[in-house]
Amino acid sequence: MIDADDNKWISTNDGGFAFYGIIPTVGIKNSFVAANINLYPNPAKEAITIDLGDLELNEAATFKVIDVLGKEVKAIHLNSKANGVSKTALDLKDLENGVYFYTVSTNHSILKTGKFVKN
Repeated sequence: MIDADDNKWISTNDGGFAFYGIIPTVGIKNSFVAANINLYPNPAKEAITIDLGDLELNEAATFKVIDVLGKEVKAIHLNSKANGVSKTALDLKDLENGVYFYTVSTNHSILKTGKFVKN
């Protein structure tokens, strides 16, 4: 059970409740923002383009590439419409062919997650 102050309570074997305070969770309330961010081409050979569309960022955003083993292999900072441009190219020449996952996030929210193929 979660009370009004976001404290976590768990029932015990004897019918009581135990307080567990703040427990980190995967699904944090309001942590995922639906954003129209596009990544292309997919599959890609030498580079991908990250298109932020009409997204207005009030804080710095980061694009992270993660391999299938969960290791972060690339990260770049994104600017929202820097000089009127909402697209950023990312060089993939140093990555092995395969499937990669990505996240676009700020310090406070995840804007988009997905996967792409490098071949």
